Amino acid sequence: MQHCPQCFAEYREGFVECSDCRVPLVSGPPPEATEAPDPNLELAPAFECYDPVTLAWAESMLREAGIPFFHRTEAVECGAGLGYATPFTRAQRCLLVPRDRAPEARELLESAAEVADGPPEETSGA
Repeated sequence: MQHCPQCFAEYREGFVECSDCRVPLVSGPPPEATEAPDPNLELAPAFECYDPVTLAWAESMLREAGIPFFHRTEAVECGAGLGYATPFTRAQRCLLVPRDRAPEARELLESAAEVADGPPEETSGA
């Protein structure tokens, strides 16, 4: 048995790459979930993206801030409105946090993204 180290999807022998995350698979079963969300816990979306690298960055920011998070992945149809005969799907990943921590999580991720992007480049007025 093999699994994806990012989304923990399981694969049979013979597969080498996760079809969603596009990363090499690792041997063995995926790790056990450390904690399931309380069914009474109200969750709110804090971050959504398609890119697994960006998702890992957001996870690390939340983990460092001590904000618990949970994953939700949805298949999103692409190309249907563009006239393609066969639309394709992409996996949209969403990080959910406890509703009372959502504003804090969003602010943290937005401010970190601004720092990562750096100051806007100045254009010369020639």
